[in-house]
Order: sequence, then structure tokens, then C-alpha cells
Amino acid sequence: MGFHEFAVNKFCGLVNKIDTKRLKAQSPPEGVECAFDILYGEDKLYNLLDVYYPEGKLNEKLPVIIDVHGGAWYYGTKDINKYYCMEIAAKGYKVVNISYRLLLKSGVFPNNLSDLFYAQEWVYKNADKFGFDLNNAYIVGDSAGAHLAAMALAVKCDEKLKSELGFDSKIDFKAAGFICGVFDIEYYRKRLKIPAVGFFLKSFFGKDYKTNKFLPYVTIKNCKVESFPPVFMATGEKDFMRRQVLSFKQVLDDRGVENELCDLKGKKHRLNHVYPVIFPLWEESEFVTNNMLEFFKNYGV
Repeated sequence: MGFHEFAVNKFCGLVNKIDTKRLKAQSPPEGVECAFDILYGEDKLYNLLDVYYPEGKLNEKLPVIIDVHGGAWYYGTKDINKYYCMEIAAKGYKVVNISYRLLLKSGVFPNNLSDLFYAQEWVYKNADKFGFDLNNAYIVGDSAGAHLAAMALAVKCDEKLKSELGFDSKIDFKAAGFICGVFDIEYYRKRLKIPAVGFFLKSFFGKDYKTNKFLPYVTIKNCKVESFPPVFMATGEKDFMRRQVLSFKQVLDDRGVENELCDLKGKKHRLNHVYPVIFPLWEESEFVTNNMLEFFKNYGV
């Protein structure tokens, strides 16, 4: 095991302890029912999803949100986002909260991205069973999950990428929500020259990452962003990805993509990375979530 892999494992262990403590102190909202640990792909550990929906409304057709958790591409499962997703479900949505294959543990790209398409296929095929309104479908991701969600949109918008990767989806998302996302890998690789970025890219693509034809596309601005659906983004004053979020907003503006940014200063709390997800009941978090859902409604049918 090399130094960087050792460091990643230590990071994952530390964050897991923090998340475990946080989740023990939190509880689900009232009025939400759940279907847990549904297999949507071949990997019995990572290809699992939960469905959350308002109590008694399993058969009622409601807007559907697919949520993609963060974790630096190396860490996490759907469980770290469960209370966030339940809070959204309590507001009148069917929320599909997915786990996906992680770097180092389950191969390289495009395994992680392919799982987002397998999950979309599952949602499409089970729309009648769970009451998913596919005319009002949205995708949400935080941190690395926002990056993967943006990549999924990029594939959907690019016939060449779609053909080369062999991915497609019958779901047309009306809008997307990116919470404290990372979008520009080139910024780190070319400008800051952080050695760990090389390790990340090897983890992502394999040892021959420098010649991988998909390498440019992990930086979202190199994709056909102009074809993206409307995008809602959120960050906060202490979010270490704030610069990335502000930069990507400029990309969206320049490409003519309708978007909204929620960039908050904390009133009562320190607004660190992915605060709306890990502390969904904070006043600032509820403000972000409510604004995101209102944004979605503006583009629904």
C-alpha cells in the first residue's frame, strides 16, 4: 500500500467516525415511509438504493429526485445522506437515494458513473410501482456526488460520449441540484500541481490516465454544458469548494444555462462543506433545500 492509498484509507476511517456519531444524534422526520436496500445492479454491496416517500403515498404519482452522495469518490454510501433525503421526501417528493461503486474498492471509471445510469434505468422501470412522476424528475448531488451527477448530465447531452461509454437514460431531468460541488479537476492538476491529484486520476482511470480519452471530461466545463437542464447550486462561506462552485456558475452563465446560486453566510452556524446535507434541520440548510425545491417547481410540468 502506497502513501496516498494509506492516506485515503485514514481519511475514510476518520470521516466514517464523524458520520457515525452524527447519524446517531439525528432521527428521521415523521410522516415518511421507506423502502430500504433495493438492489439495482450486480454489486450487492454498492448497487443498493432506498426510496423515501410521504406516508401513505406509495401509489400516488409524485416528483422524483435521484440523490447522489458525496465522499471524495472514495467514501460513503447512501446512508450518510438518508436523513437529508427523508426531509426532502417529507416535503412531497419520492426520493431515490443511491449507493454506487467507489474508487479503490470497486475498480475504475466508468464503474461509478455507470451506476448512476443503472439507477436511472431502475427508476424508469419501477415508475409505476413506486409512483415516480418521470415528467418531473430531478437529480441532486453533493460534493463528489455533484461531480458524478454533472458527468451523468454531460453524457446525456453528448452523443459522442453516450456512444463511447455505452450509457443512456430514458429519463430527462427537468433540473439538477449541486450542493457544494467539485467541477474542475484541471484547476488542481494544471495550476496547483498537487501530487494527490495524480493519485486520484490513477484511481479514477487507471495507471494510464494521462492517455485516457475520457480524462478531459472529468472537468465539467469541457463537456457540452450548454445543453444542461437548469441548475441550482449551493455553497457557504466556509465551504472549501466555494471557489469551485462560483467558478462553475460563471461557466453556466457563459453557456446560457439557467441557474441559481445560494451562497450563504452563517447566521447561527459555521457553514462548512455540504452543510445542507449533513445538518438538514439547520435554518440555513432548510433555506437552501426549500429554495432548491422551489427552483425545481419552476421547471416542472
